[in-house]
Amino acid sequence: EYEDLPVVTDPVEAMKAGSPRVHEFIGDSNICVHYKIRKGNVNEAFAKADVIVEGEYHTPVQEHAYLQPEAGLAYIDDENRVTVVCGGQWTHEDQEQIAHALHLPEERIRVIYPAIGGAFGGREDMSVQIVLALAAWKLGRPVRIIWSRQESIIGHGKRHSAVLRAKWGATKDGRLVAIQNEIIGDAGAYMYTTNKVLGNSTITSTGPYFVPNVKTDVYGVYTNNAPGAAFRGFGAPQALFMAEMQMNKLAEKLGMDPVEFRLKNALKDGDTLGVGTPSPSPVSVIQCIEAAREKFEWNNGRKEEEREASHLKRGQGFAAGFKNIGFSFGYQENCWARIELRGKSDIDEVILHHASAEVGQGTHTVMTQMAAEAVGVPYEKVKLVASDTAVTGSSGSVSASRMTFMSGNAIRGAAELALKKWQAEERPAVAEFKY
Repeated sequence: EYEDLPVVTDPVEAMKAGSPRVHEFIGDSNICVHYKIRKGNVNEAFAKADVIVEGEYHTPVQEHAYLQPEAGLAYIDDENRVTVVCGGQWTHEDQEQIAHALHLPEERIRVIYPAIGGAFGGREDMSVQIVLALAAWKLGRPVRIIWSRQESIIGHGKRHSAVLRAKWGATKDGRLVAIQNEIIGDAGAYMYTTNKVLGNSTITSTGPYFVPNVKTDVYGVYTNNAPGAAFRGFGAPQALFMAEMQMNKLAEKLGMDPVEFRLKNALKDGDTLGVGTPSPSPVSVIQCIEAAREKFEWNNGRKEEEREASHLKRGQGFAAGFKNIGFSFGYQENCWARIELRGKSDIDEVILHHASAEVGQGTHTVMTQMAAEAVGVPYEKVKLVASDTAVTGSSGSVSASRMTFMSGNAIRGAAELALKKWQAEERPAVAEFKY
């Protein structure tokens, strides 16, 4: 027997004191995340603004729609480890979560990723991994699973839908002086990556512009919907959509060209971001906007006779944004690599160990190329041993546009150490490096 409980599907309604609780343990509110920015004094700044624009925006959930649905294989290997072979984005994170769920030590769990296309953030969270491991562990025999497309769409998290409310002020000469934002993200029924996704929304909510006075509140709210999860851009697309709509409306109200308005406010070296920290230098937003304007032939338009002759209505739009490379929001980034140099007088073989997932973005190819260049051998001499927790240290997740940068630095560090051992006539020369 079961009892129907009230459901809440609207995150704005779910924030209210009298709304049904999604979980018994969460206390007097469904709010699971609340980030704040308090920079300068927005009330004083709005009083000095010549133009103020307010807006409310809504962005929907989005399905990752990768070609391969969730699938996997699990078995007990020769060393009595529960081994899970599946697609994913961070082998060691999967290993940790499977071990936690099964109450087994991590060394009893082995995760192997084949090179499988498609993720976009949709494979950052658990899908088939834990049930595969549980079945193989209890049955003591190989088990495999593949979800149908319907099961895939039901079963994995989606891009967070969001309600975004904004009040932005500028002076008549086109300077942004104050921003007040409220962002409400739908966390869904469970906390997947809502706290981290909305951290990115917080950082990007003022756009790539310098604003001296900011008041922002960002909320993640439990609902009975499918959980919000990682999806390409990781919270930045929702916030930047709001920011760019506000910039267009302000430019229109000021009677300014929207690109010139952006250039006047774009971040420069030494400027602080909306959250108050310095912009990572060098800051190239202005050069980027100028190059795009030139390439796009902004405002050149077409000849009048062409416009009259065409039955098509054509418009031009322009937007700017920025996004983190790496996890961001205070996370201590790191990435591991090991390189073995084999041969007698010459290096005949380079073996690169690295845990990075390959989900169609070409990581394994570029890592092999980087290892070859770092050691100084042809590409064909490099052998990659990848994506297996039994033989690799943690590389971090293939997400946040980070892996080429992070793995490249780890590989370069390992190669430098291995070459020193090789020059000291150590055979094979083996070195590990954590960047």
